[in-house]
Amino acid sequence: LVPQPKIESGLYLVATPIGNLEDITMRALRVLRSVDLILAEDTRHSSKLLQHYDIKTPKAGSQMSYHKFNEQTRQEEILERLANREALALVSDAGMPGISDPGAELVRACIEENYKIIPVPGPSAALTALIASGLPTNEFSFGESFAEAVGFLSTHASTRHKRLLVAAEETSTQIFFVPPNKLCSILAECASAFGSNRHCVVARELTKIYEEFWRGTLGKAQARFKESEPRGEVTLLIDGLPARAAERFPSNEELEDRLEILFESGKSLSEAVKEVSEETFVRRNSVYSLALKVLKKDKSKSEDSS
Repeated sequence: LVPQPKIESGLYLVATPIGNLEDITMRALRVLRSVDLILAEDTRHSSKLLQHYDIKTPKAGSQMSYHKFNEQTRQEEILERLANREALALVSDAGMPGISDPGAELVRACIEENYKIIPVPGPSAALTALIASGLPTNEFSFGESFAEAVGFLSTHASTRHKRLLVAAEETSTQIFFVPPNKLCSILAECASAFGSNRHCVVARELTKIYEEFWRGTLGKAQARFKESEPRGEVTLLIDGLPARAAERFPSNEELEDRLEILFESGKSLSEAVKEVSEETFVRRNSVYSLALKVLKKDKSKSEDSS
């Protein structure tokens, strides 16, 4: 291979394939061949990519691990290298570094020290799933992920539930990364927060041989993935709250009046709650609480009249 020319000093944020190795860009290959050091989330994982494309950095073996467990201790050494005018590339296991992966803190530290940041864009699991989902793309929110933080939601149930309740009232498409072994339980939590009739897409194994896009409602998704647990990386996308519903939620009094009418028409508790929730886009558990209040009020009236 022809030696690559020395490139400008700075921190290069290099996107890597999320599955299909052919998705790497020519620019990314050039940068990886030219830098003095590659900072990798997992050097064993990145070595496979480097070997596949026969990438050899100017200094043999110039890889260093950089992940969430050592980013604080590595930062000083990285800044020293940049002070010595070296060119460094940061890569994650897949996709864009700094998106649900280490990198954001390092970028801030480099900016504070006036070191140049050079993004080398490419594959992103969140955006790849979004453009093929069929859900609105004009506005979207990528939280974090259900493994940790929304794209990885918090591992703490109460914190996660509060985050989902907030997300449920957003009009933008919501995007989350979900561990496959937790998909069923997460779908149940989302159905509770968003309503079982909210449309969703489960994107799996993006850009790989067994890539799959499942489309339906959160309720149907629960039933589908309870039958067989998915394998591989999962991205969950949930449709935003319709704008007409977000503009004006009905008051509790209006909801109670509607429930009263349904009860008088012979609807059961579950039937009335389901119908009002679907009509108004108000969460089912909120409607359920109001329905119990209405029934209790009706019971009191009945006892008083007798």
